[in-house]
Amino acid sequence: MNTPSRHHETLRRDIALRHLRHANRWILATSAALTGVLTALTANASTGKIHKTSRTGNATRGDSATAHHTFGHSDAHRSQPLSPPKQAPQAVPATPSSPEE
Repeated sequence: MNTPSRHHETLRRDIALRHLRHANRWILATSAALTGVLTALTANASTGKIHKTSRTGNATRGDSATAHHTFGHSDAHRSQPLSPPKQAPQAVPATPSSPEE
């Protein structure tokens, strides 16, 4: 019986499993960190322009500028109130299906 050889194989296996466990933890931590970074980047991505305007007379907040999001809409579209349609939508008549033989 080769007891020293078997013992050596067992130690090598245990060391390899320890290395795999360590590598798996690093991969998991890295993927979680990258997910957080990408989530933050996409949450802060803006489709419109950000305009900074100065605020005066606001002593409670202490902000010198506030960002306003426009998202590509002009002020002319916002000032027009919604109006109802001139005519109510009409139902489309159903077309009869061909009878199967």
